[in-house]
Amino acid sequence: MAYATVSALLLAIPIPSPSAAQTALPEDYLIQMVCVDTNDVAIFGDPALCTSNRRKLRLGEALPYHKIDTGGYQISDSFPVTSADGATKGVQTYFFTEDLNKDPLFPDQPFQYQPHGGYNILGVDSDWAFFRGTSDPGRYWSPWWAAGCQTKGWRMFPNNATAFSYGNNTHGLTTAPNCPTSVPTNNSTLEWTLYPNYNFIVSTTDPTQNRTLDTIAGYHFARAGSAFSDLEINFFTKEYGVTRWEAWKRDVPSASTQQAMNVRCPGVPHQDTFHNATYYMHDCRNWTTVIAPLNGQPWDPDGAAAANPSVRRWGVDPLYTGANYLRNTHQAAPCNDSNWQVINTPTTIQVGTATGAPWEAGNCVRTIKSNATPAGAYYQQIAAPPLRAEPYRFGITAWKKTPADATPANLRVEIIQRSSTGALVGHQLIDAATIDTPRWFEGEFTRASNATQVIFALYPDAPDVEFTVTGAYIQ
Repeated sequence: MAYATVSALLLAIPIPSPSAAQTALPEDYLIQMVCVDTNDVAIFGDPALCTSNRRKLRLGEALPYHKIDTGGYQISDSFPVTSADGATKGVQTYFFTEDLNKDPLFPDQPFQYQPHGGYNILGVDSDWAFFRGTSDPGRYWSPWWAAGCQTKGWRMFPNNATAFSYGNNTHGLTTAPNCPTSVPTNNSTLEWTLYPNYNFIVSTTDPTQNRTLDTIAGYHFARAGSAFSDLEINFFTKEYGVTRWEAWKRDVPSASTQQAMNVRCPGVPHQDTFHNATYYMHDCRNWTTVIAPLNGQPWDPDGAAAANPSVRRWGVDPLYTGANYLRNTHQAAPCNDSNWQVINTPTTIQVGTATGAPWEAGNCVRTIKSNATPAGAYYQQIAAPPLRAEPYRFGITAWKKTPADATPANLRVEIIQRSSTGALVGHQLIDAATIDTPRWFEGEFTRASNATQVIFALYPDAPDVEFTVTGAYIQ
């Protein structure tokens, strides 16, 4: 379908009457659905087709299929997760691959390998559905901050009935590795509407590959003063969650880009008018083709990798929710080590700063190294967090800077609990098998009733290996 001029959406699209689209909550458009058998067990199938036996993918449930884009270049799934502050609704993943059946990174940890992976954190509150942050090969992690240091800057649509008709909102947002108390924001314009029976075209010759679905679309314009500039459009459906993404610019794309758009998003205009200006499509992804996971086995997106239970397939880092008990955890540049200390016994620890891929967007990354083992430690000490019944999570992102190879080298990650007299009252550790690709490592500990201090410590267990670390957390 051709896009109407966004400023004239009210005239171009009739206000929808009450329908199935409006009986759902707007936030139901963030997470994809699954087909189920007679026992309500998720099975492989296309949720756009199994209309009489489907439901939302549940928290922690294995996903029996993947959504892949037109042309078969990129997988993107929208699955539910939770966060300590309750605002995170889910994660939308991106994963590029040339051959799913041969790629050794899939399915365990594709999203940490920056050339291949990325993700959006999907959030909701009582007012809005929004992206809390984005990770991609070019920028790594970029939280979207609104005024007042709230990670809900990239608004998509209201989380109420007004999402099902045309509306608009102008708000400030920015990206930054962290946000101390306030942050300068740039004006951005959001416009949204409901498209009943939007046609997602995969093939212009085989209509059985296409899907017609009720869709909420969010048009996000950057602003250059009073002028509208770059445009991104995100499309959301109940069946697939985040279903389609388009990037538009006001400059004419190259011939190769135009050819790519014909493949990735066929059957739609690649030139259109928005706010009285001519725009051209520069990128597009349409994730409406369903494929089975590797070897036909359901994929546990939030579970542990089979080869190493401490390696997380996915980690929604609490740094992005404000629930982290550690401070200065190397997400911000310049590096701030004011809460970190070094123990140089029995062997000296060398601390440095890593630059270059995969962290190239101003994020601070520390390196730690020892010439011999047993080594000293790089650590942070905090007051013991509150007593609670459920265990605390702790973890870090780590990889080998040198030697940059896939031979595992162990980085010991320890939680040490001490009482007011200095007695050891709790101890938990992760043996982080670190390779040249970033990985999340996570463990749990129960806070001891008499603990007054908790130490998060990193011990290089392999000599002459420069370990790269960032994003330490206790949650």
